Amino acid sequence: MIENYKEGSKKEYCICLGYESLVIPFSLFYKRDNITVVSDRSDIIRLCKYLNISYLEFPNFDIKTMAMHFIRIKKLINNKIPVQDFKNTKFHITHKNFGLHSIIAMFFCKFGEVYFHKTELDTEAVYKTAFFNVGQIKQWFLFWIVYKPFIRLAWGLSITYKELLGKVTPVMKERSLLKNRINIIEYKELTNFFVSVYSNVKVDIPSCKNLYIYEGVDEMVNLVEEKSLLELTEVISNLDVVYKFHPNRNIETNNNIKYYDTFLPAELIINNVKNAVVGLVSASLRYSLHNKAIKTISCIELVRWIDINKKKFYLNYISKWGTNIIFPKTVGELVALLKDK
Repeated sequence: MIENYKEGSKKEYCICLGYESLVIPFSLFYKRDNITVVSDRSDIIRLCKYLNISYLEFPNFDIKTMAMHFIRIKKLINNKIPVQDFKNTKFHITHKNFGLHSIIAMFFCKFGEVYFHKTELDTEAVYKTAFFNVGQIKQWFLFWIVYKPFIRLAWGLSITYKELLGKVTPVMKERSLLKNRINIIEYKELTNFFVSVYSNVKVDIPSCKNLYIYEGVDEMVNLVEEKSLLELTEVISNLDVVYKFHPNRNIETNNNIKYYDTFLPAELIINNVKNAVVGLVSASLRYSLHNKAIKTISCIELVRWIDINKKKFYLNYISKWGTNIIFPKTVGELVALLKDK
């Protein structure tokens, strides 16, 4: 449950569509009187129910619907969030990827206070997109010629497009946030921030020796060779590990492995690990670094990358979290680390 939660009269909404950004609504519970989590993801709603957190569930809209049917969506937002006094209401958004949080922020920024919390990978600054990928020509045409102008017209929001995990992703431009009077909050010590927040969130779950944060084939196939990822997973599966699958993904499982409920954030499970947390490029690894009694292991050197520049990008990204991350060079080294203790 969430400790120290206090009811109050001042209404605030935190629009949360991703697990890495859950740290923001969790942190707000200790500083504010009345927070409601807004999401269109069933796993986040399930987590809110599990932790007894106030929530508001929206349907999931794709970019086409948000661009072409904005009148209907504006009515839905107004009905879902019946704010009596916009000036006394605060809205918190948590990442730049264009989505429900973007349009709600644009809907209310002229009336209430809107804050953008920078805790996730900055998708506006990720590696350059392969503009002329033949398989993405139709996507690029729709995004640039159709959706982008309509989003600008309907919501007053400028978006650009980036390639994230091999997919074309619409992203909010930071200068558009500033133009619309959205307050930007930066966190210089992210690892310390995550530790301070998640150490106050308690869940009653079984402990495990090793936690495997599984970034599945569907998630990583555009970055690393599928065969090498499957080979690595086969090795890890034969050791004493419990899986943590990414939420909102297909579970690739069989009767021979153990795993935690997917709606539980990895950070809450890490509090119950005895030996090691192992993954590839998951941001949850930065949280495990605070616990000096366990190992934090990235297998970034144990898979074959399709594009060496993307490997360098992620290696630099996760290296910023701390100097104690272990990068085994061989499978034998990884096995020894997980068999320890």
